[in-house]
Amino acid sequence: MSKKKNKVLICLFFAGIMSFVSCGKNTDKKKKNEDIPKENIVNIYHSEEQGITIGDEYLLKQPDSFNASVEEVVSAFKSEGALSIVSIIPDEYNNINITVAKKEDLSDEELLLEEAALVKTFSQIAGIGDITISFDSKDDEDSIKFTSDSFFFYDEASGANNTIEVSCYIPNSQGKKLMRVLPVLEVESGESPEMAILKYLKSQGVYNEDTEIINVFTRGGICYINFSEHFQEGSRKIADEVAIYSIVDSLIGTKGINAVKIYIDGDESGKYRGKLDISEPLFFEGGLIE
Repeated sequence: MSKKKNKVLICLFFAGIMSFVSCGKNTDKKKKNEDIPKENIVNIYHSEEQGITIGDEYLLKQPDSFNASVEEVVSAFKSEGALSIVSIIPDEYNNINITVAKKEDLSDEELLLEEAALVKTFSQIAGIGDITISFDSKDDEDSIKFTSDSFFFYDEASGANNTIEVSCYIPNSQGKKLMRVLPVLEVESGESPEMAILKYLKSQGVYNEDTEIINVFTRGGICYINFSEHFQEGSRKIADEVAIYSIVDSLIGTKGINAVKIYIDGDESGKYRGKLDISEPLFFEGGLIE
């Protein structure tokens, strides 16, 4: 993982008992359609360098027809970004499969922002189910399924932070087992729920306070975290396995995350403190919970 990505604020998959998030700046709300039912209006989202933003409002001509609404939004969504819609197929349950073409040399962060803009736009159609994004190139990854709450749009103009209640697993007083807690965490502007959880675990002494979270984002059900090298210092009071699975179990307790992949200063093939293998994605470990 390149450190050049550090300054990009990633919009990640949401966690917990809540919905998930995409971050970004909001534009001023348009007032011209105030008297029109909200479900008849679709906001067109676009990706930016550090998030997604609301563009024009589109008034649906046939809001009572799901298929017609999808076609209208396809026409309205003229992305100037790195994704372009090739085809879109709705099924009998109002799920849609969107096939897209993408520009070359697109980073994971940029791709996630493009997907967030696409999902946030189409998820406003009344009655919509899952949104699956596929790529028209055989060289690209498998299809990825999103739901209407896979991303959260932070309204910077409101000046308010969001709070979430999540299940976290922190070391017990002996540092040998994990105990479940339900903290209410504040998600700051430009921050993801995953980042809020990691900051909370840091406050509980799970990992060294000098450790920086270089990057964190969720894709395809896996939460990727890149810690700085200070992460290797750990804590003498907490067993290595307990520290790692405090992070893994807390994040997997959130919606859309099935596994956690930990990097240390961009290295994905190492071991934690020279002992615990973290070269592969890690899954929930209930055996450490007291």
